[in-house]
Amino acid sequence: MYQIATKRRTTNYPIHRPLAPPLRTAGTKAITHMSTAQFVEPPVIDQTRQQLRALAAANAQLATQLRLFTDRQTLWNQLESFSRNAHTSLHPREAAYTIANEGRRLIECDRVSVAIRKGKQCSIEAVSGQDTFDRRSNTIALLDRLATAVVATGEPLWYSGDTRNLAPQVEKAVQEYIDNSHSKHVAVLPLTPPADPNDEKDQPEPIGALIVEQIEDARPREAMAQRVNVVCEHSSLALANALEHNNLFLLPVWRALGNAAWVVKARTLPETIAITAAVLAVIGAFCMIPVEFTLTSDGKLRPVSQCDVFAAIEGRVKKVNVKHGAEVDAGETLLVLENPDLEVALADTTGKLQEARKGLASASNRLSGRGHSPTDELEREKAESDRVQFEQRIESLTLEWNLLLKKKEKLNVTSPIKGFITTWDPEQNLHMRPVRPGEVLLTVADQNGKWQIELHAAEDRIGHITRAVTRQNENRNGPLQVSYHLATEPAQSYHGHVTEVDQSAEVRGDEGNTVLIKVAIDELQHADLNTIGAGVKARLYCGRCSVGYWLFHDAIDFVWSRVLFPMNL
Repeated sequence: MYQIATKRRTTNYPIHRPLAPPLRTAGTKAITHMSTAQFVEPPVIDQTRQQLRALAAANAQLATQLRLFTDRQTLWNQLESFSRNAHTSLHPREAAYTIANEGRRLIECDRVSVAIRKGKQCSIEAVSGQDTFDRRSNTIALLDRLATAVVATGEPLWYSGDTRNLAPQVEKAVQEYIDNSHSKHVAVLPLTPPADPNDEKDQPEPIGALIVEQIEDARPREAMAQRVNVVCEHSSLALANALEHNNLFLLPVWRALGNAAWVVKARTLPETIAITAAVLAVIGAFCMIPVEFTLTSDGKLRPVSQCDVFAAIEGRVKKVNVKHGAEVDAGETLLVLENPDLEVALADTTGKLQEARKGLASASNRLSGRGHSPTDELEREKAESDRVQFEQRIESLTLEWNLLLKKKEKLNVTSPIKGFITTWDPEQNLHMRPVRPGEVLLTVADQNGKWQIELHAAEDRIGHITRAVTRQNENRNGPLQVSYHLATEPAQSYHGHVTEVDQSAEVRGDEGNTVLIKVAIDELQHADLNTIGAGVKARLYCGRCSVGYWLFHDAIDFVWSRVLFPMNL
C-alpha cells in the first residue's frame, strides 16, 4: 500500500501501475493515464521486501535440506534392507543372488554380478535379474577370467574407457570382456573378509569379487562409488559368513539332524517312539526271518543230443537234399558242395600223375632191354636216374591226389548223428550260397531223446550257485533243485535239477559275460510243448537266508563290487 498525498487529505490507496504504454489514436494526441497525485514509498515498505526475500531464501534452503534428509533416509532404509537380506541366508549361492539383486537396487546401476573364488580361479555365482544362466556362455567365461585377474592383483578396478594404467593381464581381460558385453562402465572390487583385530600380520585373501556394470552411460552416477563401496563391505562379510558356514565338517548331516529335532519334542515323542519301534521290528524281521534264497535266470530248451553241421572246406552249395523237419541218419548226405578250384587241381594232378607213370614205364623199358637197348654204360646210368626221379614224382603226386580226393569227399556234407533237421527252410537259405570252413549250415537234433535246459547265468550270481551246489554235495542232499516256466506255457511250473555248471564264463550276445548251466528235466512233463530254443525262466533254489538279504542282495552285491571293491581299479 502506498500513501497518496493531496491538499485536502491523505488517503491510503493501492498503487496501480500502468499495464500498457500511452494510447494514441488518429488525429488526436497521446492520452496519458496520469494522476496529479504524488507517489511516495516510505522506508517500511523496503524493509518488508527484504524480510520477504529472506523468508523465501530460508524456505528454499529448508526445502533443499528436507529433500537431502529425505534422500538420506531413503538411502539408509535401502542400506538397512540390503544388509538384512544379505545376511539372511548362510548358503553361498543364495547369499550371492541376494547380493546381486539387492545390490543393483541400492547402487542404481544396470547389472551386478557376484563371483566366488575357488582355488585360484573365480566363478560367477549370481547375476542380477537372472535366476539361471549358462556357465558355458562366452560372456560368463570372459567375466570369470576378468574377476580372476582382478582378484589376483588384490586391487579394485574402475573402467570407464581408459586402460593405460592397468596391469597387462587385467587390461587384456577387460578388453576381451568389453568387446563381448559392450558395457560402458565396469567396476570390479575384490571381496575381502574383515581382518582379525588380534592378528595384524595375517591379512585375509579375497573370497570373490563384486562386478558392477553400466551398459548405456560411461559416466558413473552421483555418489555411485560411495554406494558401491558400502555394498562391497557388507557383501564381503555376508559372503564370508556363508562360505565359512558351508565349509563346516559334515554340514549336511548336522543340518539333517537339526531339521529332525522336532521328533524328540514332547508332543511328538510318543509317535516317534512308536515309529522307531516299528522300524526296529521290521529291521529285526528282515535279519531274523529265514526264507528260501532263490535266483532267477533265463535260458533255452534244447535236446541233449543236438549237433551243428559245419562246412569242412570252402565252396558253394550245389544241392540241398533235406528239408526242415526231415529225419536223417548218421552219415547221410545233407548237402553237396562244389569247388571249381578243387576240380581243376584234381584234374591237373591226375594228368601229371599219368605223365609220370608213362615216363617211369619208358625208363623201365630202357633198363630191361625192351625197345631201344643201351649201347653203353652211360646211357644205362641215365635211364636208372630217370626211373628213380619218376618214382619219386609218382609218389609225391599220388599223395597229393589222395589229399585232393579226400577234400572232394568233404564236398558231401553228412549228418553227424541221427535226428531231425531243425534249420528252417534250408533250400531257400543255402542253395547256391558260398560257404567257408567252420560256417554252420544246418542243425540236427534228436527230438525223440532226452531234453535239457541251458541257462545263461550272470557271472555275479555264479558264486551263490556254486556254493549252493557244493553245500548240496557235502550234505548229500541231492542235486540243486530248479523250477521253471516255459515261454510257450507261462502259467504252468515244472521242476528239474542242475547237472553241470561250466567252469568258464563267456560273452554270449547281448547277455554279456555269462556262465552256462545245464538243467536236467523230465521231458514227458511237457512233451507236446518241446520246442527247440523255447524261452525258459528258471528259479534256482540256493538254500535259506534272511528276508532282508533275499530282498536286497542285488544292492548289497552292487555296493561290494562297485563301491567298496570296484573291479575297474
